[in-house]
Amino acid sequence: GDDGYPAPYFDNVSAKVFPVDGPTMTVKAENLAQDNFPEIDVLDGSDPGSMHVRFDAAVNVAAAGSPNVQPGDSLVVQVESVRAGGTLVGVPVMVYTIDANPIFDAFRTTPISGGVSGVPVLVGGAPLQDQWAFDLPDTGTLFPGDVLHYYFNAWDAVGGDLKQATLPADLTGYGVFGTADIYDPQFTVNALPNISIDGTGGYDTPSILVWDDSGDPEMAADLYRALVLFGLRNDKTVLGKPRTFDFYYTVAADQGLGNGIGGRTSGSSLSGYSDLIYRAGDQTLHTLSSGDLSVGAGNDIGAIETWLAAGDKNLALSGDSYASDLVDNNGLNGLLFANNVMGIDVAMSSIRAFINNQASPLVKSVPGNPVFYSYEWYVTGGCPKLRDFDGHLIRPSASRLAEFTDPNGNMGVYNYSAATLNAQGAGNRIVSLPHDIADVSVLNPSGTPAPFTADNHVLDEILWFFGFGPVGPVPEVPAFSVSSYPNPFNPSTRIEYSVSGPGHLGLKIYNLRGELVRTLIDGQVEVGGHVMWDGTDEGGAQVASGVYFYEARMGAEVQINKMALIK
Repeated sequence: GDDGYPAPYFDNVSAKVFPVDGPTMTVKAENLAQDNFPEIDVLDGSDPGSMHVRFDAAVNVAAAGSPNVQPGDSLVVQVESVRAGGTLVGVPVMVYTIDANPIFDAFRTTPISGGVSGVPVLVGGAPLQDQWAFDLPDTGTLFPGDVLHYYFNAWDAVGGDLKQATLPADLTGYGVFGTADIYDPQFTVNALPNISIDGTGGYDTPSILVWDDSGDPEMAADLYRALVLFGLRNDKTVLGKPRTFDFYYTVAADQGLGNGIGGRTSGSSLSGYSDLIYRAGDQTLHTLSSGDLSVGAGNDIGAIETWLAAGDKNLALSGDSYASDLVDNNGLNGLLFANNVMGIDVAMSSIRAFINNQASPLVKSVPGNPVFYSYEWYVTGGCPKLRDFDGHLIRPSASRLAEFTDPNGNMGVYNYSAATLNAQGAGNRIVSLPHDIADVSVLNPSGTPAPFTADNHVLDEILWFFGFGPVGPVPEVPAFSVSSYPNPFNPSTRIEYSVSGPGHLGLKIYNLRGELVRTLIDGQVEVGGHVMWDGTDEGGAQVASGVYFYEARMGAEVQINKMALIK
């Protein structure tokens, strides 16, 4: 609790020092790239080339007090050699690869994979020590439906001892798209919305936008992974079968940079989505913004309300304190959003003292509610820190879906809603929870607690109510297969694979002499997906034109196909 004394004792603790392996690279989260929508903020089918998506940093560089959000144009990283006698070799490089939406290939002027050399950051015309800036062109690079992975690469030397380092250090999942093995969300850029061609030649977009505003990349990865394992899709076929969901992650969400969805779209670019899933984690400030400059730039509330105005939308919100943040820190617009959209009054920012100081209360669904059927769960609010759950009191337009029970599991003791449903506008349905969907434990049929993170039954039931149930693994077992497109290719090709179940997958490239050229995947996969090959070998050198074989092995199953690189 709040009593930190006497401190606990720890045994068997050791401290170790390791030598630095290569240059050190550090970056403030706000100087990393942010997911984004088309700069024109319109899905214009008559002029596809105009729908470019800017490659910008999360940070807002607008003058203090400016009503506008002006994202930083370049990513800034500190790179230095800290080994005694060490010096940087060459300049740092930002390496990237894009899972490109083929609809926009005709409008691309930037290669979909490669490296961008850093340039010194200048202040008053003089370079700032150890600071490097990296950028990609804002036009001709990213378009709706693209996903970009990137990392930073640098070298230093002491005498003849050359060392290399990357940021992030763990590159697991780099260049692998649409699977549960997600690459670091902080080094991923989603250009939204994904656009595909429907059967009439028009555009389709995914049904669901998932917005992770927790500021925690591990929590975001858990949520993404859960959705994929539920059976929802975040990959796409070459001819554009739409994803089931798009994903937006707010970088450095706790800093109030105005880089939520309202800092990147007025709401126009959201028009194709029917469902929005929002989670704020345990943040107490800088959640949904209203454009109030005393708190932070960006108008998330305005963007959501513009989206809701079309009607027949589904919105789910979860988090410990986003509702009190709305009411306490976002003026009249925040209060009206809580009252009219969510259908609640916020009695207080923490109900713990009013539910008998329960840190992890049991929640039970109200009999006959339309969302949670005969369902109960524990809100795990005691670890790693005590959580503050907002006091949601339902208004006449809303209905209570679930309630907190007393220490003996009795209902009808407290007035605070643990889940609320509100009907708003023309057919809109809003489900709101005063806790994060990641902080849930459920009881399995044997009665033994079975903890879940984001892949919990609460989210499953909400998605079912919104029309995406039963959410779970699809019953049809896919065949093990592998294919590539385009073939022949230049400069890169996309290799897709389907698997019949979780297991170890090896995906390798060989030349005509049977020599290994590149290992693309060598690890555990849960579902099918794809990976890009940019025609380079293990050392990053471009290979020659010619015929190559790609081999996929999973257990006793083997698929071998050929492809041609033409320059």
